[in-house]
Amino acid sequence: MATKYPPQLSLSEAIKAIKEIYSTHKGRDVSFTLLPKIFKVSKGSSYFPAKIVALQKFGLADRKPNSMLELTDLAMQIINPIGAEDIEAINTAFKKDDVLAFFLEKYPNGSLPSPEQTKQTLMQSFNIPRETVGRWYQFVIESFRELTPQHSRDVFVGDSGIGADGVKTTSLPTVATPKGMQNFELPSGKKFSFSLEDGLTLDDLEFITDFFELKKKRIGK
Repeated sequence: MATKYPPQLSLSEAIKAIKEIYSTHKGRDVSFTLLPKIFKVSKGSSYFPAKIVALQKFGLADRKPNSMLELTDLAMQIINPIGAEDIEAINTAFKKDDVLAFFLEKYPNGSLPSPEQTKQTLMQSFNIPRETVGRWYQFVIESFRELTPQHSRDVFVGDSGIGADGVKTTSLPTVATPKGMQNFELPSGKKFSFSLEDGLTLDDLEFITDFFELKKKRIGK
């Protein structure tokens, strides 16, 4: 169940942190003494161990003896993916948090309710106090952005509509279609865009079809 305060890192912030750890220190192991610059807090701050706990909670890091932090295999699938395995790894990390897993199951298409409805759900379903529900809401929103396509994470515009349960929803960030993307209009009226590089193998295509089969099962629940 949820605690009074959310984890010190959203999934988006946690992924940014592990990528910076790996790129800066060129390896999976890093001393605690080198983390304050990445975490942007002093080692003596109460936030410092809380950020490490957040990485552990998402399954992205393990604490080792002698004040060392080790990036996990799951983290490496995100940092240095083979093919598109980072998509599955991000989803695995996402579902390690009970609150995020709850919202993903309830809104598998990634369209969350309005801020007011989301905050009400947090208070009613997880007994989160009113005074900290804003922090939890920000944690959920920032984490859900990590599920959007890579090309739409930087510049985006919001969209809204009515979900299947009749609740007004706010779509995840989207952007104008980059050059080389192919567009299709879906039966629902929504747009679907994709881009495929030349030279894909049968294994690549099977991975893609398996991914959409998984999405189909989630939506059909």
